[in-house]
Amino acid sequence: MERDREFIKEFVIECREGLDRIDTDLVALEASPDDKARLNNIFRTLHTIKGNSGFLELTKTGTLAHAGETLLNQLRSGEMPMTSRVADLLMRLVDGLRRLIAEIEATTDEAATEVSQLVDEAIRYDPNSQAGASAVEPSTELAEERERSGFTSTLLDEDDLAATTSFQKPSAQSSLSPAPPVAVGLDKPVAPFNSLLKKVVDQG
Repeated sequence: MERDREFIKEFVIECREGLDRIDTDLVALEASPDDKARLNNIFRTLHTIKGNSGFLELTKTGTLAHAGETLLNQLRSGEMPMTSRVADLLMRLVDGLRRLIAEIEATTDEAATEVSQLVDEAIRYDPNSQAGASAVEPSTELAEERERSGFTSTLLDEDDLAATTSFQKPSAQSSLSPAPPVAVGLDKPVAPFNSLLKKVVDQG
């Protein structure tokens, strides 16, 4: 049991560090929506959270991270662009992960935090749909970071996007299937377990 608590503690620390990096990358993407390196960074972080969640049998956290991966795969492959609506959804995914991590830190469980609607929205996201087109305000912390950084968003809103291009709605099967990696260095599987797995090996 004590060993499990140590794994949970390490997991919480790594998740928060990763989510902080995602916040930074999302702010940067507002200024440079086509920055593949930033998209790949976010994908790697979500992949790591998903892998470590599976190792610790934290199903909700892993499922939400996977939903984020689904969005990132579509962005990385060029299946859809980074718009303000997508950015807002990713911010809410990060906020959902933070709520799960807070519960896990307090109770070692994730039973009380509800994220199923957020998961469904990400998995079934349709760039052509106007449902939910009114932006949901991002977290206060991220809004403050934007203001401090002086970033000006260059993301398309949904009206701009409709005026310039059209996108095919991904099928349910394709939305759940990982898109092929599009960046150098991502043509091999990303090892998810980093220091958590190393602890297991070191402790025997």
